[in-house]
Amino acid sequence: MAQKKIEIKRIANSSARQLTFSKRRRGLFKKARELSILCEADVALLVFSSTGKLYEYSSSSRLAKVEADVMDIRLAKVEADLSKVKSASSKFQTPVSTKEQWNVICRLNTLRQNNWKKLLKPACQL
Repeated sequence: MAQKKIEIKRIANSSARQLTFSKRRRGLFKKARELSILCEADVALLVFSSTGKLYEYSSSSRLAKVEADVMDIRLAKVEADLSKVKSASSKFQTPVSTKEQWNVICRLNTLRQNNWKKLLKPACQL
C-alpha cells in the first residue's frame, strides 16, 4: 500500500518537526553515501538545523578543505555575533541578556574546538 503524499509546508508541532528533521536527515545522508558508492562521486553534504547545529557528510578526504573553509566561515559568523552582543551591552547601562552572551560564547567555543580537532587530524583520517 502506497503512502499518501504530504503537503510540503512547515510542520507546526515542534516535536513532530524535530522527528521529521531527524528522519529525513538520516535518509539524506544515506542517499549521499549511496550516490558516492554507486557513481564513484565525491559527495559533500552540510545540513544546519533550526537551532544552528551543523551535520555534515563527506565521502572523500579531498573534501576536508571545503569542510575546514565552512568551519572558518561559521567561526567568523559567531565571532561577529559575539562582538555585536558585546557592543550592544556596552552601549546600555543594563547589559544585554547574560544568557544571550553566554549562548554566543558557548557556540564560539564549540566551533573553535571542532575546527581545531578537524585541522589537527591527519588528512588520511578525514
